[in-house]
Amino acid sequence: MRFTFKVLLTATVVLTLAERAAPQWAFETVDTESNSGPSSSLQFDLADRPHISYNICDANRDWYLKYASHDGTSWSIEVVAPPGTSPYNEGFYNCLKLDSNERPHIVHAFAGGGDELKYAAWNGTQWEFQVLDTLTREGWDCYLALDAEDNPCISYVEGETTNEALEFARWNGTSWDMETVDDNGDCGWNSCLALDSLGRPHIVYVAADTSELRYARRNDSSWDIYPVDQACVDTWGNCSIVIGPDDRPSISYYTADYADVKYGVWNGSGFDIQVIPKQYPCGLIALALEADGTPHIAYGAPELRYATWDGSDWIVESVAPAATGDRVSLALDSLGNPWISYGDKSGGGMRLTLAHRLPVPGDTQPDGCVDGLDYNQWSVNYLAQPVPAWSEGGWSVGNFNEDDVVDGLDYNIWSIHYLEGCAGAEVPEPACVVLILSGAWVMLKRGSSR
Repeated sequence: MRFTFKVLLTATVVLTLAERAAPQWAFETVDTESNSGPSSSLQFDLADRPHISYNICDANRDWYLKYASHDGTSWSIEVVAPPGTSPYNEGFYNCLKLDSNERPHIVHAFAGGGDELKYAAWNGTQWEFQVLDTLTREGWDCYLALDAEDNPCISYVEGETTNEALEFARWNGTSWDMETVDDNGDCGWNSCLALDSLGRPHIVYVAADTSELRYARRNDSSWDIYPVDQACVDTWGNCSIVIGPDDRPSISYYTADYADVKYGVWNGSGFDIQVIPKQYPCGLIALALEADGTPHIAYGAPELRYATWDGSDWIVESVAPAATGDRVSLALDSLGNPWISYGDKSGGGMRLTLAHRLPVPGDTQPDGCVDGLDYNQWSVNYLAQPVPAWSEGGWSVGNFNEDDVVDGLDYNIWSIHYLEGCAGAEVPEPACVVLILSGAWVMLKRGSSR
């Protein structure tokens, strides 16, 4: 009777093969301390372990900078501040990058009475600190990139309250080379920096007095500056830049009144702009590109959303209902899966949270394609228990639901999604029948041996 039931169930799932489950996201609270993560920066090392710099505001409205790293098992969290000094008012804005030795570098702003642009780097045993400059609003909206020799490059705002300029600083090995990029208006707000393959800087930023989005790139002797959009939101968390294939920059940003998210790719003289319409987001935005230039965008507050281009249209997903803060961060792991760090207020009080998009149900690699290799992994682990739930990594051993055992229910999920995400395979092939019957046979044989 057991055998008959399982074969009939399998036949049912084959008929429903075209159905697709909505993408799912998993969430982890990185720092349980209240008011953590309004501004965060996420990076992955070569082993796909996440590293995050972020700020936290205590009950006295004092800010300080934190750094969290995952070793594959658990998080390690520390306050980043020079020994013997007060950590308060640090990290008001922050940006993290990992160098070729996977050591963290963080640029951040000190938001005290006189603001400072600060830079911290881990030398293998301790943090080393530098203050680059000091002035009102110094270091606000700072962004960091590392060149091929691991030298830090920084874009930031410099100036008084109503007379800001966009600045660029590069470490030459012994000192900082600093230059003004654009001082035409109140410039430099929300600057975002990227380096091309030759180490040339590209910056997208906002002129706050005119709400104009601008793009600047360094040539051999000076800066080329291009107006991008006259209807950009003025100052907060609203533009991002990444260098894609052929050294072409891609940007994402908000339009006025937060009505639309826009995405642009450089065409040689300007940006070809696409609109992600009717989302009515607010507040935050981050951009990441796959190696082939496929864009991924995280945006929105209070509802955090995620959008990606499927080759013909934008696919938009709701990620979390209660995101907040000044800066959200998006990074792709080595398989192209998106991860987002943000401040989450769903439980009352903001807490640094890391969200990641789960693989397609049935995919154990995960390589985005549900195929026979995934069936093999399921069959090898059939009846194994206890194993992690799917959302906690159980997918890697063939557990595709939230229980703790690899069983026939997981096989059914695999069969529903068979060939999903596999290029050039829109409908089941004859091989599917063989795998379906093989799965039934595995369950029959192992079930009869219990």
